[in-house]
Amino acid sequence: MAKVKVSVQDPAVEPADERRSSLLEATRRMMLASIGAVALAQEEMETFVERLVERGQIAEQDSMNVPSKSDIDSLSAKISELSRKVDELKRTGPGA
Repeated sequence: MAKVKVSVQDPAVEPADERRSSLLEATRRMMLASIGAVALAQEEMETFVERLVERGQIAEQDSMNVPSKSDIDSLSAKISELSRKVDELKRTGPGA
C-alpha cells in the first residue's frame, strides 16, 4: 500500500514568504506615506511663510503708518520753506 500524505493548512496562518511580502509591502507604503507627509508639510510651510511675508509687507506699508523716504523728503522741503518764510517775516515785521 502506498502512503499518502495529506496536509491541511490553517487559512489564518500565512506561509513565511507571504508574511514577508506583506510586511515589505506595508513598510513600503509607510515609507511612501512618510515621504508624502514631509512633502505636504514643506508645501504648507512655504505657503504659510509667504502669507506671513505678505501680511508683514502690508502692515509695514499701511497699518503701521510708516512714512516713505519720499514722504520724509517732501515734509523736509515744506519745513525748510516754512522756516525761510518765518525768517523773512521776522526781518520785515512791524519793528523793521
